Amino acid sequence: MKLLYATSIDIPSTRANRLQTMSMADAFHRVLGDNFLLGLRERKVGYLTDIPLTEIGKYTRSYALAWAYLRLAKERGFDRIYCREEKLLFFMVLYNQFFFRLPLTFCYEVHHLIHLQSWWHRYILRHLTRVVSVTAGMKEVLVASGFPTEETLVSPDAVNIDMFDIAIEKDEARRALGLPTDTHIILYTGTIHEPWKGVGVLYDAMSRLGEDYLGVIVGGKPHYVEYFNSLYPPVANMRLVGHRSHDEIPLYLKAADVLVLPNSGKEEISRIATSPMKLFEYMAAGRPIVASDLPSIREILNEHNALLVAPDDAEALAAGIRSIVEDGETSTILATQARRDVSVYTWENRAEKILSFVS
Repeated sequence: MKLLYATSIDIPSTRANRLQTMSMADAFHRVLGDNFLLGLRERKVGYLTDIPLTEIGKYTRSYALAWAYLRLAKERGFDRIYCREEKLLFFMVLYNQFFFRLPLTFCYEVHHLIHLQSWWHRYILRHLTRVVSVTAGMKEVLVASGFPTEETLVSPDAVNIDMFDIAIEKDEARRALGLPTDTHIILYTGTIHEPWKGVGVLYDAMSRLGEDYLGVIVGGKPHYVEYFNSLYPPVANMRLVGHRSHDEIPLYLKAADVLVLPNSGKEEISRIATSPMKLFEYMAAGRPIVASDLPSIREILNEHNALLVAPDDAEALAAGIRSIVEDGETSTILATQARRDVSVYTWENRAEKILSFVS
């Protein structure tokens, strides 16, 4: 098997989907060695990586990238193409059917169902041989829409456990980050400008907790922080740290008393389609988790490894946070079980499972 991972990304990038792509590319390379290649638009000068890659060109349109990728596949003898970008995949499938006619297996990694009803997305599904869905809920929808169940694999996201299970005490992590050591820190990492992430609910929950609680939100570029502050005026027990390097996130997680995943249940992407990398990072960090009780989250979390609360309910989230802080024994049990459970969700395990499926 020779696998080409086709993307339209530039690296490095701070976006979560880029981090996920690079993590999977690294894992594919570890398994396949020289039989793997990552394609991208551009690598910034000075960026170093061990992943074998090629800059496909500074094209701006998926139709141009798709043609270049098929030429590359023909020249280098790739027999598998992996892709998570719908429009890029559409043009590759279309061009191969009518022009190149290469004996290729296309594998589509699905992260949402936004385009499911479009004609071109249905065309992709009709001409694919393998689909990887990050949740079981999305697989059910795909199968219901006519895609064969045996050609769809459920494979959630994953984590580099060694990166997040670092040996540092809570107070030491706080001192390194300039965070107070005499308060209960409730921490969220990730996007702050998308309502379905539920950060607004966390803000409202913190207003129900006392001054001995501090909500820390790690994420958001300056303009998103400014926008968030326009919606939710700054309060004493909330701190927006803004964007931080992914390498810094393990230290923030270790500084927390409680890690929160307050996803909203109002949108389909949150209810059934999300497999948040932060969830696995939380589990690996060994800190107790309070999360929204949603089908997508329940595919990984349960009553044994987290405290699940009603989504979109600030009072329920606040009560859950308070419960974890006040019950140290339960807190430790949940965090310990989450750390055990995440051990199977490594990028290399995910790569091996997917490669076995696409072969």
